[in-house]
Amino acid sequence: MATTLPRIDYASGDFQSFLDNLLNFLQSDLPPDIFNDYVASQLMMFMLRMNAYVSEIQSFKLDMVANENFLPTAFQQRSIIRFSKAVGYQIPAATAASITVIATLTAPLTSPITFREGSAFEAGEVAFELDQDYVLPANSITISMGALQGETYTQDFVSSGDSNQVKELNQAPVIQNSVQVFVDDILWEEIDFFAFAASSDQIYVLVFDENNKGIVEFGDNTFGFVPPVGSTIRVIYRVGGGTDGNVSAGTVNSSLTGYIDNINPIDVPVTNAAAASGGSDTQSVELSKLFIPQHLKTIDHAVTDDDYDTLSSGFSDPSAGTVAKANATLRGGELNKIDIFVWTRLPDNTLTGASLALRNALKAFIVARNVISHDVAVFSGVTEPVNITANIIYPASRTEPEVIAAVTTALQDFFNSDTLNPGNSIFLSELYTLLFSLTEVQSLIFTAPVADVAIQASRIAVLGNVTLSLTAAELGS
Repeated sequence: MATTLPRIDYASGDFQSFLDNLLNFLQSDLPPDIFNDYVASQLMMFMLRMNAYVSEIQSFKLDMVANENFLPTAFQQRSIIRFSKAVGYQIPAATAASITVIATLTAPLTSPITFREGSAFEAGEVAFELDQDYVLPANSITISMGALQGETYTQDFVSSGDSNQVKELNQAPVIQNSVQVFVDDILWEEIDFFAFAASSDQIYVLVFDENNKGIVEFGDNTFGFVPPVGSTIRVIYRVGGGTDGNVSAGTVNSSLTGYIDNINPIDVPVTNAAAASGGSDTQSVELSKLFIPQHLKTIDHAVTDDDYDTLSSGFSDPSAGTVAKANATLRGGELNKIDIFVWTRLPDNTLTGASLALRNALKAFIVARNVISHDVAVFSGVTEPVNITANIIYPASRTEPEVIAAVTTALQDFFNSDTLNPGNSIFLSELYTLLFSLTEVQSLIFTAPVADVAIQASRIAVLGNVTLSLTAAELGS
């Protein structure tokens, strides 16, 4: 006689389903004349409920483990890092903001003043360091100097002579493109991965863990040279980065130590007339999940429009900043002409067209990877403000300032989202869904826009003026 197997519902992993299944099992296995004491206060029901609780927790954790094994459902940074390493994709770490400061003397001196590279000062609570040596000439009172956000650290190791050595840096978060590795005072080269390295190449790979700690990896004498046993490995790196470094104009109000005739110290006041820019956070999990498959398609070469988009998006330069968004298009239908429009972020996280320095750095990066017959031009992307006007009825339990703050924040987050890209239209239905999800909004009507907003490929939508007409709902409504 054939045995009929019970149907298993793998989706029923909640507490009540486990409890019901346990009860059904006992009731079918134990006739009522043997056991029928299923009263909630009895020990048997306590044991069944505890079993159902533990089963629900274990089922949830097993689902989480399964999710982390697939890129679309993973949400932990360590899982994303594992996927990225498998395909040779380097998740962009935080980049440092750059700033121009002005040092001013109260009266000129007859001797020059040298401000040394790495000299530190603060903008509020954010640390900056000069990016090179600067000299204020004799009989001058002011000089403009460049600086980068972050702090410099030096860490020494001794090589064991083993293959595939790993050296973990103590300080975090490590800034993108800030690491220098010296082996016995010889500067080694950083590469993305070992696959194409020769056995004699003095190279290393820099990776980051989920806490943004830097990890320096060396080769095995087949792919990359092994640092000789007993050799000194010195790593100089900078820590900081992120959007916190994009400080506003006038934030710097401190002094910087210079040296008269490069000998005698003197403190000179420094200020910043313009905001810092170029600081960006470590690439988010959502963006990494988008770019990992795209990177796998490009193989670090630009052939199609999508390749140019992928390589341009997230590009960073140590001094010129980071590309926040990019869009590549064919120019006038000619297949050998590529226009790349790029944007970066302002201190308040809104988008703006990229600077000339960043565009030039990106073009050099792309030209080294594109098809030789393609003519590449990089342009500053255009932002298209979308003005929002709405009539809102809010709950009587809320105040107007609370409603304004909640609505404005939601709109800013929507337009500054990593997933809003050049050429994406703004759908009115999305705006309604966004604001109706707020507990501060009971009902609303948009008077602007009144229809979907179409955006050209070379433009990206940003939040314009927000005008809200607010009415409190009647109590009890």
